[in-house]
Amino acid sequence: MNNNTAMNKRSAVAVIAGILLLFPCIGVAAQSDSPSGSSLSDNISSDNTSSGSSSSGNTRQTGWHLDAGGGVQALFSSDAANLSFGQRFTPFVSVGAGKWISPFWGVRLQAAGYSLNGFCTTEGTYLSDPLGSGLYGTNDPVRNQVTIRPDGSYRHYLRYLNVQLAVEFSLFNLLGGYRENRRWDIIPALGAGYLRSLGYKGTPVTDNLSVNASLKGKYALTSRWDISMEAAAAAFDGNFDGRITGMRYEAYAGVMLGISYNFAKPVYRRRPVNPQKQAPPAAGGNGRALPLDRVGESLSAIEKKLEKLERVSGGNEAKDPLILASILFGLNTIDPFPGQDIHLTNVAKYLDEHPDAKIRLDGYGDRETGTPKQNLKTAVQRAENVRRMLIEEYGVAPERIETQAIGSNEQPYEKNEWNRLVVISVVR
Repeated sequence: MNNNTAMNKRSAVAVIAGILLLFPCIGVAAQSDSPSGSSLSDNISSDNTSSGSSSSGNTRQTGWHLDAGGGVQALFSSDAANLSFGQRFTPFVSVGAGKWISPFWGVRLQAAGYSLNGFCTTEGTYLSDPLGSGLYGTNDPVRNQVTIRPDGSYRHYLRYLNVQLAVEFSLFNLLGGYRENRRWDIIPALGAGYLRSLGYKGTPVTDNLSVNASLKGKYALTSRWDISMEAAAAAFDGNFDGRITGMRYEAYAGVMLGISYNFAKPVYRRRPVNPQKQAPPAAGGNGRALPLDRVGESLSAIEKKLEKLERVSGGNEAKDPLILASILFGLNTIDPFPGQDIHLTNVAKYLDEHPDAKIRLDGYGDRETGTPKQNLKTAVQRAENVRRMLIEEYGVAPERIETQAIGSNEQPYEKNEWNRLVVISVVR
């Protein structure tokens, strides 16, 4: 009994040691991806400043991916500790495909399996020896194909396939905010599946439900390729190997190295851009509010531009609306980033000084995340939220504000995260 306990401990330590290899990834990624004191708006606005280029890192985390890997695992079953340390561990392989529904979560279909080693004695009962009325005998066909030890015990060779559907999450995006250029990530997953014992060397074919969990540390090599280390475990019926031991559940756990190929389009795509729209109007190049010493200058420039348009058009309505401000938003949010109150103040001041003017709020969503339907819904909510703020907090009359949802049908800016915005323009 003491030897068995010691063997179990050694096996558990080996599996845990493999799992702990994931945690250096967390430390390095925390230093490189989450600088202290940075806010969500800082992260989003400072990801990548090169327009028209393909981004590596987390840009793929909005599409399909293919995964493959291999590693070692151990079976935790009745009497498995009687095997030698080396016999406990067996190889396994995994292939899968998945899709990130958003940068925060996705789904994955995975097929994993190959080999497990168990341990049996002549004292058990076996599914291969049915006696009727739910009873089973002691005859195990495996004994005809393996070496029986003097004490009546023998090694149980197993082959299996576990097909599972799991939900996976991006911890760094959930906890630290979405960053398009992130290379490191930690991805836990939880799912259910179908595990089949394949009937190898006398073991019967059995069908079982499985519960699966994993924790993966991922690093983006390029915009298409990731490498990863993943710790995975599964629990299933205790009789899956054909031996009836009284254990309700058995489990295996393992560690594998993997590689993934991502099909997502790069975030930055070259498209015609209006030179006047290279940066959000009334905002700095990084999406933050203008400095106070430039507020008057900005408002004066708006007024001069409007007067010039009026002179050119002979007092008629300008063909192109005059843009007063752009209000930026985070991913999947309808509340503006902090620090943009000055823009709304300038809009309210402009309307006070031009009592006949009316404005339109055009809501947008970025094309690279979410479906067109989701982006249109978010655009409606963003425009209505800015309208509410202008009415309730800045005293603008409701009849002077129109709203329009464009969603991701148009992308006014080349930089992807700038397209999560509401554009405020004068429509007279």
